Amino acid sequence: MTLAFVIPGMCPNDMIAIPFGEKLSLIPVASPDYLRQAGAPDTPQSLINFRCINRCFPSGEKYRWEFISPDGEPGEVAVKGDLVVDSDTAMIQAAESGLGIAFVYQSLVSAQLNAGSLIRLLPSYRYPADHFCVYYPSRKHIPAPLRAFYHLGDGAE
Repeated sequence: MTLAFVIPGMCPNDMIAIPFGEKLSLIPVASPDYLRQAGAPDTPQSLINFRCINRCFPSGEKYRWEFISPDGEPGEVAVKGDLVVDSDTAMIQAAESGLGIAFVYQSLVSAQLNAGSLIRLLPSYRYPADHFCVYYPSRKHIPAPLRAFYHLGDGAE
């Protein structure tokens, strides 16, 4: 049985994707030291003038930062920055070290935000929230272990 976890939109077309868990949202954060040195962006578009920490997918593609304006308009920005990582932990550590602005899952940095080692940027903007997905090959019958995993959190039998 093949099973993988992925963010929505990254599931191969020939696979079945099932959302699970709570919806998660990415937010821009930076350390107080970085902000003292570089200042803070005032719009998502102004992020191109700042050193940002890029996220790279296994395909080599860099993630375009997505946002929703105070007026409800969706948008995205291809940020600039020499540091490219493929893990949330590395991105958070780099941001805390003052290496730039990171775009990370809010739930992963709540302790740093509360402690003041990271500061949330652009708070008047919202960021799309979505579930992670489990995906598996399209088949008529779902294997019992996968069916059990899928129903683990929903109370179904």
